[in-house]
Amino acid sequence: MDQIKKKTILYYLNDKKYHVHRHLLLQLFALIYALDVFCPVPGQLPLSVGRFVTFLGFYLILNLIIYPNAYIFVPRYLVKKKLLKYILSIVAIILVCLFIIATIVVLFEKPNTGILKQVPSRNFFLIMLIILPSGVTFGLQCAGVAAFTVFRKWTEENQRTNDLKAATLQTELTFLKSQINPHFLFNIINNANILVDDEPEMASSMLTKLDDLLKYQLEDSMKEKVRLTDDIRFLTDYLDLEKVRRDHFEFEIQTRGNIDNISIAPLLFIPFVENAVKHNSDSSRTSYVNLSFAIENNTLAFICENSKPIKPIQQKTGGIGLSNISRRLNLLYDNSYSLERKETEQVYMAKLTLKL
Repeated sequence: MDQIKKKTILYYLNDKKYHVHRHLLLQLFALIYALDVFCPVPGQLPLSVGRFVTFLGFYLILNLIIYPNAYIFVPRYLVKKKLLKYILSIVAIILVCLFIIATIVVLFEKPNTGILKQVPSRNFFLIMLIILPSGVTFGLQCAGVAAFTVFRKWTEENQRTNDLKAATLQTELTFLKSQINPHFLFNIINNANILVDDEPEMASSMLTKLDDLLKYQLEDSMKEKVRLTDDIRFLTDYLDLEKVRRDHFEFEIQTRGNIDNISIAPLLFIPFVENAVKHNSDSSRTSYVNLSFAIENNTLAFICENSKPIKPIQQKTGGIGLSNISRRLNLLYDNSYSLERKETEQVYMAKLTLKL
């Protein structure tokens, strides 16, 4: 599938590997267009200062149309739907282009040739009025560049969305395989069965939490966004059930700030909690996992801290690796997050900060 994708034109237009190639093609186009102006008569090469300056002028104009439009005005204004600012910017670019042309005519055009047949006095403002209709041509060129840039950004965003869906699905499937396995379910159901006679309320609570856990993973996790409170409840159920499975295990979840109206991507924090639980089991003393959620200045700070066992646990395969976590965060939040990890002999801590 990847080989097919790499053969498409869209791949060539978007992949960073061909960044230099694309710019060279643009410059080649600009040179050919400018040479057409430089040599208006086929087969003749007018070697004069005026013609050479005209060539450089049109070459500069084409670059003014392409680069500021594609890399400044379209991303800052058009993509963000600031249409008035975009139009004003394009008008300014066109006026600059017309100014360059008028200057070339005044300074370098031979008498009684071209526009100077109509304005022999080389009056700059009259020349500007005469070449003003050329602004329509420049406007169409700007529109073409804008259309190409928007289309390219659309394909990038579409690819980004597909990658995100694939990464999210892989996260969900990996988590389901690594945690909701027969052994996990057997322990929970077996413990509930033991408690049915002596502590029926606790047994019922365990099964309810298991039901909520499975429902969240299979249904709510497929949504694009979930409430932070729902995700915290999911983590609470998960850790409650983990506490039933294990002796000498404690956990604490703290929140600070208003978390009621906060939405985040589903299953965003469970990889950290999964890793914390998997690597802190200690038969000689009580192990713990502490979670913290803080909302401040439109930023969410999540901290997952877990104890480390006296005897290091041999790393197991499976689970959701930190590389997959980082990949999903890059797709979801791009440059709007930071991830820190700290480790001592007794504690491991991960801190995730998200701009909401």
